[in-house]
Amino acid sequence: MSAFRALRHRDFSIYFAGQLVSLVGTWMQNVALGWWVYRLTGQVSMLGLVMFASQAPTLLLVPLGGMVADRVPPRTVLLITQATYLIQALGMTVLAFSGHPTIPMILGLAVASGAITAFDLPGRQVLVAQVVDQETLPNAIALQSAIFHGSRIVGPFFALHIVQISSEGWCFLVNAISYLAALVALGVLRTRFRPEAKERYSPGQQIVQGFQYIWEKRAFRHLMGLLALIVGLGMPFTTLLPALAQGVLHIDARGLGWLVVSSGLGATAGAMLLASRKEAKGLNRMVFASALFFAISLACFAQARSLMPAMLLLPLTSFGLVAFNTATNTFIQLMTPNAMRGRVTAIYSMVFMAAMPLGILSTGFLAQRLGLPATLCLGAGGCLVGAIIFAFVFPKHGESRPEEALSRSPETT
Repeated sequence: MSAFRALRHRDFSIYFAGQLVSLVGTWMQNVALGWWVYRLTGQVSMLGLVMFASQAPTLLLVPLGGMVADRVPPRTVLLITQATYLIQALGMTVLAFSGHPTIPMILGLAVASGAITAFDLPGRQVLVAQVVDQETLPNAIALQSAIFHGSRIVGPFFALHIVQISSEGWCFLVNAISYLAALVALGVLRTRFRPEAKERYSPGQQIVQGFQYIWEKRAFRHLMGLLALIVGLGMPFTTLLPALAQGVLHIDARGLGWLVVSSGLGATAGAMLLASRKEAKGLNRMVFASALFFAISLACFAQARSLMPAMLLLPLTSFGLVAFNTATNTFIQLMTPNAMRGRVTAIYSMVFMAAMPLGILSTGFLAQRLGLPATLCLGAGGCLVGAIIFAFVFPKHGESRPEEALSRSPETT
């Protein structure tokens, strides 16, 4: 099937399998952490603060992570980050089973996770580009997004059933064990494409080059701007689902599990839509259409007051969000030279990670005053306005044609 053509590459299929197992554990920890914090404090603002702490360090460190990904073999980078994630998950496990968790301790471990992510994200993007050919790269990017969001179906389902019958600590332990699969896969991986020869610039100069490359391309500037808007105003709903479940929908952990599973189904469908595309032409139209669809779906989802309507509307919201994120990521990667890939994807991640915690933090505090439904509607309205402006200002010719990048050889891209 054309939607899975990247799996014909031996090393990508190994990477795919290892990450699938690891990401199921990651989603188990993410959902259990949100439920745990809200159960301990009962405050949406505290939930937002912990999630802010887990992502804010990425904003500061990801340019450094991108520079490292362009200088160090990505397999080495990921072996270190996955091992460090394992240690962090064990720390969460010990804290949960200790019986005396405190918010400062949880915040400390959340900060550690964010710091690791700053090096892990660009390393993944560079690795994927080195284990598939240029023609298959769009499909590999979409499949990488699909396993990330597909694991949202399995991970939260198990996590919230475990929380219902036991405690959050078991979810953290399973996550720690799941990193072993990623480490084994990386251990047997072979990167087929060698890093290109690079001119000898200092680390600081290389980081600056990445920002200059983004700024000089008008298409990139508009894409990054819309990404920041969608992530900052619209995406916080994914993190605040535990508060929405308990405070608005009035459902227990098992109900939240079904809600997150339905979200994962929609998200996976959004990623697979991009994976099934056979050409890069028209990605700019896909970016606009998916942003528009997401904004409208989020406004509708905000009106849900019980589990069944929420389960019907949430998959549509997740579909639009993931289709937008995947289309944007694919567009940027296809227009990026191999020698700059780590730094450019690091800046993409920096925009994402800057907007996400700021959006979560502001949404959490605003929801304390206006309520979550009204806050989500305001965010949806901002996303809608941003999508319409993007349609008018995005360049229609020249630099905005990623399909032309596929016709170039690896040496020129």
